[in-house]
Amino acid sequence: LIEPLDPEGVVGARSGGELRRWMLPGDEQEIAVEVVAVGDFFVPLPEGRYRVELALTQDGTDWTTLGGPAATFELVVASS
Repeated sequence: LIEPLDPEGVVGARSGGELRRWMLPGDEQEIAVEVVAVGDFFVPLPEGRYRVELALTQDGTDWTTLGGPAATFELVVASS
């Protein structure tokens, strides 16, 4: 989830991926994540501040885990 912190911002495009292996309760896995600042139809997000939240879900179920401080961060989009 990428949501704007500034009033003129727009919501970022949703995306996902797959883990390298099945996870069982108590398992840990380190994952590298690439965040691309785009909205719907892959249009670049306008300059501003955004809150990025990473979460795990399981397809086909309503199971989800809420991210803690390590899974939420601020993204600043600026022109180059």
